[in-house]
Amino acid sequence: QRSHRRRRYGRRMFRHHQGIFQKKKKRKRRSKKSEWIAKERKEMATVGFVINPMSGKDVRRIVSSATTIDNQEKANIAERAAYTLRSFGEEHKIVLMPDGYDLADRVLNRFTHHGLENCELCDMKIDENHGDTTKFVKKLREEGCGLFIVMGGDGTSRAAAKEIGDVPVEVANDGDVTALAGAMSLEDNG
Repeated sequence: QRSHRRRRYGRRMFRHHQGIFQKKKKRKRRSKKSEWIAKERKEMATVGFVINPMSGKDVRRIVSSATTIDNQEKANIAERAAYTLRSFGEEHKIVLMPDGYDLADRVLNRFTHHGLENCELCDMKIDENHGDTTKFVKKLREEGCGLFIVMGGDGTSRAAAKEIGDVPVEVANDGDVTALAGAMSLEDNG
């Protein structure tokens, strides 16, 4: 009688009738994109954060009642970006560019307060101009940085692009003139 049920209902239905229904587990196949991401994760050890504390605060924005992004919101954006990096499952070393407004110090304190480890300020002398961004990017690129996250407008993006080479960059657009920065963040980095 059992062999009759097995033939009539098939193996799966026979198990179902016996109360031990088990679905076959389908083997997940990795897409090419996920294989590329896995490959990039292994190579990406250091992430450089460029946060311009002065972007998005031009007098034209203030006078015309346009939207401005204060440094608190920039810190929030940087923190969300760091959490996104942590969600990849691998440890990344986050290096922040120092600035004259102590924004990087505050962001670093938030990172450590919320449990984000392997974060540090870059040890470099700052002049409080666009040259700081260029020096920071050049220094980290030579040390093997795998990704740059640039928060600023066109000036910050242009300063970073001078020395970025073939390192992937993600631009968080918060400046006054954002045509270049918008184009850079839409560009395929792969």
